[in-house]
Amino acid sequence: MSEIVNIALVGIADYGYNYVNRLLDESAGKIDEELANVAPLLKEGGYIPWCDHHVPPDVSLANYQYYVKRMKEASLNPDEFIKNFRS
Repeated sequence: MSEIVNIALVGIADYGYNYVNRLLDESAGKIDEELANVAPLLKEGGYIPWCDHHVPPDVSLANYQYYVKRMKEASLNPDEFIKNFRS
């Protein structure tokens, strides 16, 4: 009997350089938009929208804190996050 293995992912797939790292340098609206795009993956579980390596030094503390706050909200309640984003 074969065993079913769940695969967990970290980061947001992109061409080359880690997208989350670049996203941290974007506006609040862009951060929310991208988190809303991956919220269905969060709902399924096994996906963490986080940096693959380190946070680049040019990312502001304010953007980092905003991303962490919104990522937690999206991870804990993806349906509510999407609902609030679209309203």
